[in-house]
Amino acid sequence: MLTQVQFRLPDTLAGWPWPRAINPYHDEVKAECEKWVHSFNALGPKSQVAFDQCNICLLGSLSNPHLDRESLRTACEVLILSFLFDEFTDRVNSDQAREYGDIVMDALRNPHKPRPKGECILGEIFRQFWERGIRTMSTIVQERFIKEFKDFTDSVVIEGIDRETSRIRTIEEYLKLRRFTVGIWPNFVALQFGMKGLPDEVVLHPTVVKLSVLLNDAVLLDNDLLSYNREQAAGEGFHNIITVVMAELKVDLDGALAWLEKRRAQIAADVIAGWDTLPEWDEDVREDARTYLQGMAGWVRSSYTWQFESERYFGKHGREIQEHRMVTLLPKTRNRAPCANGPDNLADLGE
Repeated sequence: MLTQVQFRLPDTLAGWPWPRAINPYHDEVKAECEKWVHSFNALGPKSQVAFDQCNICLLGSLSNPHLDRESLRTACEVLILSFLFDEFTDRVNSDQAREYGDIVMDALRNPHKPRPKGECILGEIFRQFWERGIRTMSTIVQERFIKEFKDFTDSVVIEGIDRETSRIRTIEEYLKLRRFTVGIWPNFVALQFGMKGLPDEVVLHPTVVKLSVLLNDAVLLDNDLLSYNREQAAGEGFHNIITVVMAELKVDLDGALAWLEKRRAQIAADVIAGWDTLPEWDEDVREDARTYLQGMAGWVRSSYTWQFESERYFGKHGREIQEHRMVTLLPKTRNRAPCANGPDNLADLGE
């Protein structure tokens, strides 16, 4: 009889000063978003149930408590479509993932252009999303979003190449890529939805850039921590900091968790120290700058709590695991190898 292995999740948010908050439009926006994305039948029945259990709009509403109703819908759809893009590209080889990325970016750059007949359904989904979203968005925010989403799609293709070659990166190589595959940069831009457009002097200020990298790292490390059990069981642990640390430092799971806890504590300390060095902005941008910065810091809390409050990684046991923090290591099931020729609509997959 096999002995079950348990491990403890470090409490990486202990002492984090930004509290949980949720947008008051959450319920109605969630209903709208889900009705819209379901209308495309992009996923098969089982995949759609699993997708819905992620409760992605909860993450959007926790991460954007300040947005008006229409901007919140756009921000939630950013997340939904990022997850959907991941779902499609996880099931195909890197060449087809690149094709999907090109389709998505063309739709974002040309939201009023009809999509070609027979194209992957992602094209029309992204076109509709962006055609609606840009109605309440400044030009500079549109440009920033398209740039960041392009970097995201490119990074997902590189992740696919690593999957095909069974590559496990070094810690620093991994972090360099993971800062993009985690998908936070487009969502930091989403914090500016509804604004006239923060000037570059705020967004590109050296202290703001440094803080944004630290906060991105906090989100990705927490995500890798909380997703590790499911990913290692499914044979997808190659793109996870815990696997990477175990491989490079030649440590066991407990050693990797200790490394992560120490790294996260240092990030938190660096964020608090950096926060005290932020400049005073001009009056005309001060409030928007404050909202943007508070939003980036709030993302750490919202992502962390969402992973326990949704059913993405812990099923219906998330809240109790958040309390006692003990997790039973799941047995390995199977590798999900990339398809040679993935379908253009995942509803075509045999389930």
